[in-house]
Order: sequence, then C-alpha cells, then structure tokens
Amino acid sequence: MERQNEVTIYTKQDCPYCDAAKLLLDWNEIEYSEIYVDNMSKRNINDRILFKDEQLPKIFINDKFLGGYQQLVDFVAKEKF
Repeated sequence: MERQNEVTIYTKQDCPYCDAAKLLLDWNEIEYSEIYVDNMSKRNINDRILFKDEQLPKIFINDKFLGGYQQLVDFVAKEKF
C-alpha cells in the first residue's frame, strides 16, 4: 500500500505566495494542514518566532522541509500524490 504524503503549510494573512500554494494544492486535490503563523499561541512561541519574520509559505512534506511556493510547484510537477 502506497503511503500518502502528509503536507503541512505555514501561512500568514495577505501573503500572495501562501494563497498560490494553497490554490495549487487544492487544484491538485492534495490534502494539507494549514498553520497560520499570525494565530500561533504563546504555547508555540518557538514556532512563532521561527516563522514570523521569514518568507512564507513554509511547506513540509512528511515532516521534512520542502521549501516555499516555487519548491512546491517543482515537487508537484515531478511527484504523483
């Protein structure tokens, strides 16, 4: 049985590349978990500090960092989800 890729995407409001990445995933019917950096709780302060000032989206596949929007485009073009 083939293992389905688990996709997690860190996003923030008013981020055109975040919106484009989610749209690409939706168009390809790829399920994903979205974590809004803007809404991270104090409990996740380390994650919030890590992602707050960096370029987003940050995309992880099977808990492994893939990159941003362009890396997602390349991955989707090569891989079969």
